[in-house]
Formats: sequence, C-alpha cells, structure tokens
Amino acid sequence: MKFVPPVLFSLLSTTFKNNETEIQTKLPKFLDVHSLKDVDDETLRKLQQSPIDEFGVTHDNMMYNREVDKMYCLLDAPNKDAVLKHHEKYGFKCEWIMEIKTTRTN
Repeated sequence: MKFVPPVLFSLLSTTFKNNETEIQTKLPKFLDVHSLKDVDDETLRKLQQSPIDEFGVTHDNMMYNREVDKMYCLLDAPNKDAVLKHHEKYGFKCEWIMEIKTTRTN
C-alpha cells in the first residue's frame, strides 16, 4: 500500500484506492447562521460552487430567508475555527457555529 500523508486525511473528503484497499475520509459538517448582508442570488450560486478554500472549507448547502435577513450554511470543514476564519474572510460574523451529523450517506 502506498503511503498517504496524514495531512490529506485532515483536509480532504476523498477516497484513496489501490488494488487492495479503499480508504475514505470525511470532513466534519458544520451548520452556522449569520446575516445575509444583501448578498445577491448570483453571488450565492458562485459561493455554492466554489472549490475548497485555504481553511479546508467547502459549501455543502446554503439556505436563506431575505425577509428575516438570515443565512444558514452547511459546510464541510476540518474544525470550527476553519468555519470561523472562512466567514471572517468574507466579512460575515456568525451568530453560532455547531458541528452536526446528517442522515445523508453520499
């Protein structure tokens, strides 16, 4: 079996395969809430499709309600601090961040 550096396990959600072994790693999921801050729908779509960032964060889903100015982000991230830094980079202050489990298997 080939050596896989430990950093790959902490930063990526991926599957490593060789002829004998398959190792799958999954990042924890986090849910957070913050103000929508007049972000338009096109920007939200671009954020949804953005690649993994320098903090190891990717968007799984984003839900929002303009009437109450709330946005909920479901993110894959290595830890809570990465989620916080990801939001700070874009000028968002989270009201709360919580690690969660989901029933989705894919």
